[in-house]
Formats: sequence, structure tokens, C-alpha cells
Amino acid sequence: MNEFSSWGQMMPENILFNFDGTGATSRQGRNVYGLQMARSSYEGGVEHLNGRRPFNLTRSGYAGIQRYAALWTGDNVAYDEHMMLGVRLVNSLGLSGVAFAGYDIGGFVGEASSRLFARWISIGAFSPFFRVHSMINTRDSEPWSYGEEVEIISRNYIRFRYQLLPYLYSVFREASITGMPVQRSLAINYTHQEEIYNGTFEHQYLFGPSFMVAPAESSKDIIKVFFPEGSWYALNDGTQYSGNSIVAVDAPIHRLPVFVKAGSVFPFQDPVQHTGEKSDTIHFHVYNGNDYSDFEWYLDDGSTFEFEKGKYSIRKLSFDGASGNLTIGIIQGTFKPDYKKIRIILHGFNNLEEVSVNGKSTACAQEEFSFFLPMQKFDPLGDAPSVGSEQVYTLEMSYTDSEVLISI
Repeated sequence: MNEFSSWGQMMPENILFNFDGTGATSRQGRNVYGLQMARSSYEGGVEHLNGRRPFNLTRSGYAGIQRYAALWTGDNVAYDEHMMLGVRLVNSLGLSGVAFAGYDIGGFVGEASSRLFARWISIGAFSPFFRVHSMINTRDSEPWSYGEEVEIISRNYIRFRYQLLPYLYSVFREASITGMPVQRSLAINYTHQEEIYNGTFEHQYLFGPSFMVAPAESSKDIIKVFFPEGSWYALNDGTQYSGNSIVAVDAPIHRLPVFVKAGSVFPFQDPVQHTGEKSDTIHFHVYNGNDYSDFEWYLDDGSTFEFEKGKYSIRKLSFDGASGNLTIGIIQGTFKPDYKKIRIILHGFNNLEEVSVNGKSTACAQEEFSFFLPMQKFDPLGDAPSVGSEQVYTLEMSYTDSEVLISI
């Protein structure tokens, strides 16, 4: 490898190198070189950051790059085609073992239209690596650069992303242990459903186990969506869709088609402005369904390697649709979250005045709920926010590390 006198220097194809005992030409070893650069950067960071985890980002690597770096897909162009291509690339990287991947939102080369930027940032909020990036001598790519409407759309999806971090962090932990991608091609879970191989639906993917995202081009306000087996809820208003069906759904520029699998339970937090800000309340969203599902909610300090010594928290969340039992498992590990309250949000349930919490009857409140803020003066429906809303049931309790059994 010392034959490379400088990064990026082109070497003759017939020069031989020795990578871990295997001879190869410079062309064959090109990507291995990128892997070893990422590895040395990571290991140097571990050595010099006083016990904190390094963050390493690359666009070059080889099999095993996921051990040392996050990956972005390289320079793209501000076209719808590149926005949709980025989705397919991250799906494929997930299948290849690279879970922490993303793309340049808004396009690195060229200038995105307002509609394209708004759509791209809503899709990017459901990607493992989420950032806006552009080259020099192009227009500013901060959300407010595209006008007030795009700024509000961007705020909604960035806000949702931060609230989703307890779920997303847990899914990343799963990826580090099992290799299951964060952004998952439908081929993983629904291998034998032939519709997922239809080009019309090739961009759809699962974001963790609970969400299905149906990316739409910025020029489209209605798209066809394939719903795999099971039952699905629209994220924006709770509309239910039966599985094994193809449906034309609305996709206005301020509302990306995203769906939640029936039976899902996942953690959520209060809106925060940065990852260092603490949320007092942990929210558990439960979507009514007939089957059993569970989710391992994982926490640690987020910055050190203390989790390797057992300083973490794992709680199993499970919902059994047949019995109507929601279980918040006992805490495992020595890390103690500093939440004060638990809030349960029940979607898709009817006539639910009270539930049983550890054998004690507890009243529920019914309320109008939306994951997103109204579009304010851009809302064409006035008082009825076009971002959508639904009727849900909620209950609150003090936070506890002990097991909680809620019979619905």
C-alpha cells in the first residue's frame, strides 16, 4: 500500500499490492484502500477521543466498511431521477450489510426547485443518514432558502425525525447486532410477493419494522402504492388499508405517503432541538391489529463505549392483538433513563373509555392527534389541517423501570 505516494494518485493497472496476504492489482485493490483509510481514521479516533465514539463518513469502501464508517452515495444532481436513485441505492446498500447510509438531500450538483427540495427532505427524514449538502457556487440549501412553505414542510419532517430518535437508535442497535438494515427493501420481509419486484413499486421500503415509505417524485400529487400482506395505517390521518392491494393515494408536496404496520408498537419522544436536549416524556404509539408484535427499545449514553460494560437499557415493548395486551417489559442493563412520564397513544381503537393498568382500571382520554404541525396560511382547508389528523385514545402514568401490563 505504500506505493500510493498521495491520495487519489492513479497507479498503473499492473502494479501488484499485498492486501492481507492476497496479491492484487491497484485497480482490484482500489476499494480495499478506501476501506483501510476508513479503518485507520476510525481506530485513530477511538484512540484519541478520550473514550467517545468517533463518527466517520466515507463514500469509498469495501465489504466490511460498516464496521468503521457511515456511507453516503457520492455526488448527485438536483433531479427527481437522482432523488429516487438514492432511495434504491440505500436499499441495496442495506442488503449488502451497510446499514448507515444516505444521500445528499437537495442534490450536490445543480439547484433544486422548491418542490424538489421539499419532497427530498421529507424522504430523507426516513433515511438512515440524514443531511442536506450542495456544492460551491450553487444556491443556499437551507430550508428557509426555498420560501416559507418549504420551510414549514422541512420543519415538520425534521421535527418528526427528532421525535423518532428513540425508535431509530434502537433500530441502529439491531443493525449492529444482526445486520438487519435500517432502511429495508421490501424483498426482505415480503420475498414471495411478486408485486414488490414491479418497477412501479421499486422505491417503496420499510424504515425499521414499523414504517413503510412510498417515495414520490416532486411532480406527482397522486401515486400508486402496493400494500403487502397485513393491514396498514396512514401516518398522517390513520386511514386503514388492507394488505395485498394496490391503491392510488394522495401525495401532495407537504405530505409524503408513509404508513404504519398494524400491530406495531414503537417509542417516540417530545420535540427537541438537538440530540443533547432531554425529553421528560417517553411516548409509546400502539397501532391496533390482530397479530403479535414486539420491539426492543434500547438506550445508552449515546457517546461513549460504556455500553460494552453493561451500561445500557433494553425494554421489550410488545402488543398482542388477539388478547389486547400491551406489555412494557422490565428494564435490563444498568443505564437509567431520566424520563418522568410515560404517555401511551392508541391508534385504531374504538369506544375505549378505560383500560386496565397492572390490574387497575384507568380512564383514557380521546383527542385529536397529528404527528405534524398545520401548514398555517398555506393550508387550503382552513381549520382542518391538510397534514391530516385522527382520533386517538391516550393515557399517562409516571415513569417506572418495572414491568407494566396494559389490557386494552
